[in-house]
Amino acid sequence: MARSAWQLAVALLVLGVVTDLHRPALNAVIADLLPPEVRARAYSLLHWAVNLGMPVAVLVGGVLSEHGFWLLFAGDAFTTGTFAALVWRFLPEAGGASTRLGPAALRLPRVVSPRPALVTFAAVSFVAFLVYFQNWTTVPLAVIDAGLTNADYGAVMAINGVVVAGVQPAVAGALDRGPRSALLAGSYLLVGVGFGLTALAGSLPAFAVTVVLWSLGEIGLAALGPAFVADLAPAHLRGRYLGVYGAAVAAGAAAAPLAGTAVYRADPGLLWAVCGGAGVLMAATQVVLGRITARGAGRGGQVSEEGA
Repeated sequence: MARSAWQLAVALLVLGVVTDLHRPALNAVIADLLPPEVRARAYSLLHWAVNLGMPVAVLVGGVLSEHGFWLLFAGDAFTTGTFAALVWRFLPEAGGASTRLGPAALRLPRVVSPRPALVTFAAVSFVAFLVYFQNWTTVPLAVIDAGLTNADYGAVMAINGVVVAGVQPAVAGALDRGPRSALLAGSYLLVGVGFGLTALAGSLPAFAVTVVLWSLGEIGLAALGPAFVADLAPAHLRGRYLGVYGAAVAAGAAAAPLAGTAVYRADPGLLWAVCGGAGVLMAATQVVLGRITARGAGRGGQVSEEGA
């Protein structure tokens, strides 16, 4: 119903605030309802389902917008409300804790106390998604600067959806069976190398190769990132830990267009070199972090709140 720029700005501000509020709770519910050995598979399939929904959304949205944009927004509100009703009615309460709010629950919690493992992983995740979200910001500039067209960029990005839809279900079980940190490190390398090789891409097939590489890395990030945080967190703090992780991802997404375009404008080659170097640095950091958390878990079972 927005009819002016300021009304649209207010609506978008509210939407931006509430859009991802569900994500920490959703990730925490998955961690509460499922044992650690299948969490990565669950997060993997969740990411796969979201990616399946995106092309449907584009097609349906295009059809509805032809008959009036109000249908598109009303339909979106209806489906979101339906999802909320289904969750309220059918999703079991997770965690085994009472939902009754006493005085202690009503106090504002600290956002996060200084726990090195969580802070380190959040920092790595910020950098990972700062690199990853170059796909929407500087990769299209690189495609156009290589003499290709907008349609070529659309074709290149379509490969991402094909890779995720085709590969993610096949590897979901393997992601559960493998060591979290090693697989995460490999995912960071794929993302970094994929974007780093963009410096050498000058044709549609070359850009397609880079997209395949960072798309494979994306599969690992989507499945293993929240699973690693859920393993790290004490049960009663999973929502808060996953909220910190989600905030790091969102911060990376917000910084990506600002930082990426600034460096690209100065020197495109430098941007892609930084992306490749960041992949190597993130992978090394994750290997060290995995060893530290494994030792902590070995001493006390699950990583304690203080140790995390």
